[in-house]
Amino acid sequence: MGTGIRDGEPQAVPEGTECRFRLSNGDWVHVALGPTDAKTFAQVRKLLGTQAEIQAGVGDEAFFWGNVRIHVRVGTQSLIIGFARNDQGNATTKGNVLALAKLGAPRVR
Repeated sequence: MGTGIRDGEPQAVPEGTECRFRLSNGDWVHVALGPTDAKTFAQVRKLLGTQAEIQAGVGDEAFFWGNVRIHVRVGTQSLIIGFARNDQGNATTKGNVLALAKLGAPRVR
């Protein structure tokens, strides 16, 4: 990613866990993990319509929402990784989010 990542800051959520990490350049990366099933995951993807872009090769199934957030289902868990910035046109951002998802998804099992 070309920038340092500071210690995470846990966030209070009703179910699952969420943490945000400040990057040395001032941006944030949000990581959330919580329960889901294939049906619920598919419903979320369907609600996003054409904004959801299927991403093969990550978890059991995955999709991007824009290029700053990826939703990954691994078994009965949902992993969401996203940058807290509006960077929709930046292919590097999408690559960084995908790289983080590929690192995180195998650890969810």
